[in-house]
Amino acid sequence: MQEFWSKIWGNEKSYKKTAAWLNDLERSTNNSRKQEWENITVEEISEALKKSHKWKSPGMDQIPNFWLDTLSSTHAQLAINFNNVMKDPNLAPRWFCQGITYLLQKKQRH
Repeated sequence: MQEFWSKIWGNEKSYKKTAAWLNDLERSTNNSRKQEWENITVEEISEALKKSHKWKSPGMDQIPNFWLDTLSSTHAQLAINFNNVMKDPNLAPRWFCQGITYLLQKKQRH
């Protein structure tokens, strides 16, 4: 599997930056309205954490969702941090956009 996927993801591809279709696409979207960002609210953070799986493997921060949900005093700061990152993505720590993927083989159907 590693050999198969490395042939696809392991090779950097170049593209023609002056391709006509790119210019056409840019022109067709010039008049598009910019979507306005609405801040994430403390209530949205709390609701999302209530619905989260409490004891699934934690992310790169190593904090289980149980604690994020239970420690509701952190929800306001989480909302502030998420909104700051949305306004300036450079504020996000490197691990914020990283993850681990595990390849699970499907059962054979007969």
